[in-house]
Amino acid sequence: MNLAQKLKKIAVKLEILSNSLFCYPVEKQKRYIAHFPEPEDDIQRSYFQYRCQMKLNNWFVSFAINLVSFPLLFFYLLKKVDALKSDKEHVSALFFSDGKPENIIPEILRKNVGKIDVVTEKKESLTKKDKSFIKRVWKRYPFSFHFVLKSLLKIRFYSYAIQENYPQTIIVCNEYSFTSSVLTKYCEEQGIRFINVMHGEKLYYMRDSFFHFHECYVWDDFYKELFIKMRAEPNQFKIAVPQSLKFIENEIVQKTVDYTYYLGAERGNVLICIVNIMEKLRIQGLSVAIRPHPRYSDIDEIRRVSSMIEIEDCKAMTIEQSLKRTKNAISVYSTVLNQAFNNDIGIVIDDLSDKMKYDLLNERMYCMMNKTHKLLSQLVA
Repeated sequence: MNLAQKLKKIAVKLEILSNSLFCYPVEKQKRYIAHFPEPEDDIQRSYFQYRCQMKLNNWFVSFAINLVSFPLLFFYLLKKVDALKSDKEHVSALFFSDGKPENIIPEILRKNVGKIDVVTEKKESLTKKDKSFIKRVWKRYPFSFHFVLKSLLKIRFYSYAIQENYPQTIIVCNEYSFTSSVLTKYCEEQGIRFINVMHGEKLYYMRDSFFHFHECYVWDDFYKELFIKMRAEPNQFKIAVPQSLKFIENEIVQKTVDYTYYLGAERGNVLICIVNIMEKLRIQGLSVAIRPHPRYSDIDEIRRVSSMIEIEDCKAMTIEQSLKRTKNAISVYSTVLNQAFNNDIGIVIDDLSDKMKYDLLNERMYCMMNKTHKLLSQLVA
């Protein structure tokens, strides 16, 4: 695991522990976003997004991250680069998938850019021109070591891919990264279009503020307006529903499950409450299942508290297969409900297991609250 992956893993853990998505007040976020002036350029856009993300952390955590980043900056400026292949080839587009499926790329984008090559192995390079770019960023924000370090790490990956493939377009899923606008500027100077595709559900959360790509594909006008409220550059957005959301009907799948609960990072009493509710539905004679989250769920804990309910195997059954066999999808807040909506599967929003989260969904602008849905409380009343 390279440093960038470790930093990303640490960031995810800190986000789960802080639960800032639901605990950091929306009004406070709005005031903080509003206090910034209009960004001068894409480098400043990235810096403002960085400041917003650091604000979500405990001040000591932000200070420690920045301090640790200082020596790493010199290490990665001097670190040996990977050798370039001799058989270089020109490609139309590169997709930095980071483990995400290709079907999140809308068909209209595929038609526009031509053949897309997926970057599966990230190697590193750093040219004199790259170093000059980083020095420009560092000169602008000399004491924001973490901001400069993350920008440097991303540029090392992009530099290798660009020199190896000479792409016309680079496609990513990175609106949540504060490096996104810096990389737009970097790609622009290389004569490359930098395009983002939406891949997961969004709420009002200033982690996703200020960003700018040459194009940004979102699933619905709702998300365009949401991002603009968080001061993302307004002219980048295009609306397109990818196959990851609207499945191809290549086979008829029998509906064998009445209700499937799609978990996030639920633990302890919240998880026990979910299992008890699903047990009540089962006792009513309904077929039910629970699907763990592939990254966040603790499978052993789920098995301990759920002995009578089917637990789906995420490795053996894809999310598409899971949704196709169920009549209704249940969750508090999840991309899965959006997938269900786009495939005419019933949506049930859980208003019971974590009342605090449910009560905050409207002010955090959860898209599914505006779509036709049922509440879990209506099923077990």
